[in-house]
Parts: sequence; structure tokens; C-alpha cells
Amino acid sequence: FAHDNDILTFMNIVQKELGAKNPISSVHGAPPVRWNSGRITRPFIKKELDATIEAYSKIKMPLYLTFSNHLLTVEDLKDPASNYLIDKIAETGMGGVILASDILSDYIHDKHPELKQIASIIRAAVHNGPLDKEYYESQGKKFDCVVFLPDDVFNYPLLESIEPKAKFEIIANEPCLVGCKVRRVHYALLAQHGKFDINLDE
Repeated sequence: FAHDNDILTFMNIVQKELGAKNPISSVHGAPPVRWNSGRITRPFIKKELDATIEAYSKIKMPLYLTFSNHLLTVEDLKDPASNYLIDKIAETGMGGVILASDILSDYIHDKHPELKQIASIIRAAVHNGPLDKEYYESQGKKFDCVVFLPDDVFNYPLLESIEPKAKFEIIANEPCLVGCKVRRVHYALLAQHGKFDINLDE
């Protein structure tokens, strides 16, 4: 939800004018809502979001909401704006959510079991314990896809040992420094200060 007009225009050129296969498999992002975690891509304007979701749906492009706030409470699950967005995504029959919170994962699974769930890098970054083969493969059993902590992308023996590989992905352009000492604090600050309240009637 950051460069939608550019992406839609590009895909139109690739598919209709060039007759080529679309190279983009999905898009992701989220406006400022309580389940987001600081990655603000656009204001929450209901009409614009509805139009964007519909435009992607028409070309069968899955959308993944980055709901990676790992400090959510049971009360946060009631957030109207966040619930509105997952309901809209569910209507498309494609896509899902990128998340870090267990309570949000369970909540979405109960409400919309058809939505795919991707374990965010934030989930790995705030995990208390070793990020080893056992950890990643346990996450692979819970989620449809698991994103490696960027530092682990350089752990080739770990990458080689993980199965099934189709359930895991790496981020190639992660901006954080390898071995960053403040990553956990940074994510906590984003999560604490990113709980926005949206009035759906406005």
C-alpha cells in the first residue's frame, strides 16, 4: 500500500502491452491502525483503501497486511479499523497477514481461517531463545510462510538444513544492520507508539 498506482501501471504494461508474465507475486503494507507496527504507508482513507483493494482483486493480486505489532493485547483485537481491513482482504479470497503476535494469529485464524499467515521478521527478532533449526521449523508448522531474521540469512548451514524450504523466505533488502544491538528495543518502540485509533465514519 505504498506505490499502488506505480505497481498497477507497471503490471498493466507488462501483461497487456508486452504480453509477459507478471513478475510480482503479491504486495504488502498497512495504513496506521492498531495492529500495524510503525510501517506507515498511507493515511487511513476508507474510500481509497476500498478502491485499492478492489483494483488488486480485479487483477488477482494477493494483498498481505503487515499487522506485525507484537505487543497487542486482547483489547486491541477489537480494533474496528484493523478488523475492517482483514474482512476486506478476506472478501478477495486471496492474500493474508504478516504478523508477530500469537494472540492476533489465533484471532485471525478463528475469524478468517482462509487467510494465509506469514511470520514476520519481528516475531523472530523478539523471540526469547535460540533462532535455530528447531525454532524455524516449529514456526513452519504454525504459519504458511516464515521470514528469516536477516542476520540468519548469512547462516548457510542453517539455511541448508531447514525443511521444507518452500515455507521459508528471506528479505534481500533489509535496512537493519547485521547484529544490530537495538533491534528489539526499536521494534518495541514502534509497537508501543504505533497503536493508532481510526474513526471508520470519517
